[in-house]
Amino acid sequence: MIKKFLFIINGEGLGNSTRCQAIMEELHNLKSEIKIITSGVGHWFYSDHKLFNQLVRIEQIPYAESVGKINIHKTFFNLFTIRKNIKKNISIINDTIKTFKPNVIVTDSIYFLSSIKPKSIPVISINNADLTIDEYFNNSKDRPKSIRSHFYFVELMDYLYHLVFADIILSPALIKKTEKSKKKKIIKIGPIVRNQVLLSKKKIKIGKKLFMMSGSRFGNKWMMEEGIIFPKQSYVLGVENDKISKINNVILLGRHKHNLDHIIDADFFITNGGYSAVTEAICLNRPLLVCPIPNHSEQWTNAKQIENSNIGMISSAGDFNKKVNEFIKKKNFYLENFSRLNIEPTGAEEAKKIIFDNC
Repeated sequence: MIKKFLFIINGEGLGNSTRCQAIMEELHNLKSEIKIITSGVGHWFYSDHKLFNQLVRIEQIPYAESVGKINIHKTFFNLFTIRKNIKKNISIINDTIKTFKPNVIVTDSIYFLSSIKPKSIPVISINNADLTIDEYFNNSKDRPKSIRSHFYFVELMDYLYHLVFADIILSPALIKKTEKSKKKKIIKIGPIVRNQVLLSKKKIKIGKKLFMMSGSRFGNKWMMEEGIIFPKQSYVLGVENDKISKINNVILLGRHKHNLDHIIDADFFITNGGYSAVTEAICLNRPLLVCPIPNHSEQWTNAKQIENSNIGMISSAGDFNKKVNEFIKKKNFYLENFSRLNIEPTGAEEAKKIIFDNC
């Protein structure tokens, strides 16, 4: 019997889409029918994939910004002005559920669960806000004050929201699978990466210094800061900006839906702290210089895990020039530390089994 899976995915950046892609690759091998509802960059990313039977578009509900940075207070108050879009999205999602009749609904960073949750269909959420919360409090001595608003208004609310409305929460690790959660709804799984990353893990093709910027519009703002100096022959993935292209030593690769060839060829990564980009770099044993999006608590805690594991370091626009030189000098030290981590990127396979078992 064919099982039907409905994926509802936030489309602000690419990270949600790529980790859901990894899970769909596993489900695709089974007798299944997959439908995706997404928005923005997510819709662009999936527009020519063959992992699903139908793609449905909804409106993107983005973060508000101020001077190129996330503004949590504006985002909160803007929710009142975008109610029409939210209602429209809920209507589209509910209509799709009624006509498609999925066996399981899988969501990633979607906050309509209270309005769409059907009684007879299990809702499984991909969400590791619990990991962000743990890391936030574990690093209380050196966490920046600038991420406090994002943590309390977004990450903590995200965590509580899914505890209330999701039936099961799959919490993927960034580096290693963590201890079992005290919350029954939360199931800890390994890192989620795409199949091609798993197949290419042992094929190390050193050569590129890769800047892999966030798929969200906030990801490359810091690159425009005056005085930023890039390493020689730097490749920039995910950015299409004439001003950046004029900087010496930078080769713009633009936005790529199928970016894995560039990722696999990279010598090391300079990237924001998004889950998918960081996890795939780690599983490829590539050192990381992480430049979290300003004010973003999840990205900072992701970066802190990398720094604490001695496989990379944290930077920002303010200290980038100094940190990038230090990072390059320590690259071999970071490479040596990967061998002791014993990373097992089993998250997509574990997610498939849990999703299928709950049909």
